Amino acid sequence: MDCLTHLGKRSEGTFREECKKIIDKYKEQAKNNNWQSFVGVYSHFACHYSSIHIKKMEMDIWKEGADALPMSNLPVRYAYNIMNNYLEPITANIVSEVKRMIKKNKEVS
Repeated sequence: MDCLTHLGKRSEGTFREECKKIIDKYKEQAKNNNWQSFVGVYSHFACHYSSIHIKKMEMDIWKEGADALPMSNLPVRYAYNIMNNYLEPITANIVSEVKRMIKKNKEVS
């Protein structure tokens, strides 16, 4: 994924498909073993959607990663992206989601 990123392929559909294929194939193993290197796949996947300006999918991937690997830094990155992406006053459901992440991983606070 790093090589594809450096080649400028992050915004292509094949990049998205490769991320999805890796996540689908190794998700349970990564979760059970808390693979820190798997964090990078979720990060690449979220950044793919950021590069093609699909904010909802980017946030969905950060959330999925945070839920899949709660002991990684993904909950922190998810909470940061939630807070960073809302310029309007933050709604109750956004506050609830950040609280959920804090409960799941104290590092977020």
